[in-house]
Amino acid sequence: MAAGLGFTDSKLSSASYYLPGQGFVTWKESRSMIGLVHATKGSRRHVLVLALATVTLVAGCGGGGGTAGAPSSPPVPAEAPSSPPVPAEAPSSPPVPAEAPSSPPVPAEAPSSPPVPAGFTTYQDPGYRFAYPQDWQRGSKTGALGEAIVTVRSGPRTDGVHCYGFASHQDNYNSDLVAAVRSLLDVTGDKTQQILQNKEVHVAGTKQGILVERTFDQTDRGTGMATPVHLFEVHYLTNSGAAVAFTIGGPQADVDACHVREIFDSFQLSS
Repeated sequence: MAAGLGFTDSKLSSASYYLPGQGFVTWKESRSMIGLVHATKGSRRHVLVLALATVTLVAGCGGGGGTAGAPSSPPVPAEAPSSPPVPAEAPSSPPVPAEAPSSPPVPAEAPSSPPVPAGFTTYQDPGYRFAYPQDWQRGSKTGALGEAIVTVRSGPRTDGVHCYGFASHQDNYNSDLVAAVRSLLDVTGDKTQQILQNKEVHVAGTKQGILVERTFDQTDRGTGMATPVHLFEVHYLTNSGAAVAFTIGGPQADVDACHVREIFDSFQLSS
């Protein structure tokens, strides 16, 4: 039995093989050559591996008699493909090419500011803007540090106290803004003050920011009557070195009626 091929010697005796450098040879001739290799290499395992690697079967293994003659011209053995080809699947329908847009899409821009509530008007400063009710009074003044201050105020509310707000803009601010605001809260606060929010915030175009929400009792100097007040404020230090602040509030009982939260949410830095 020829190991690894599964054919008997009687069937192999009528077969021809192609040996590189030798042409077509019979099984007996190939056996003598294998024996020569065996004698040279000294290992039957090595001989069989070498023979199986170099001998290519090119004739049928039928048991008919007679001596197999060498063909007039040796056919070129076909090399077996390493793997069967995979037929390409025909698409069910021809692909439809995508049409190029006539112009590149323009990304939608985020709104520059929140919508202004009905009955509000907008104040625009070079550094900020905000909206407030049209029936409020607006004024302006200069602060102790030379900062420009804009004020807005409602008519009298609970206990004669107004809802009010103010915005300030100071250029060339060189201090730690967050630390300064927190220090002022400690200095100006009294025993009635409650801090509801005190957190740093970050918006585009700023180095620092802090949001504060607090309540306290505002006492009338003439009558001594105390009115609970609710304030919202935000402070920013811009990349250009400007300190911008906005505060809005009023009597606790009138925060909703004065639209304090809507006014506060409308405040934005100008780009």
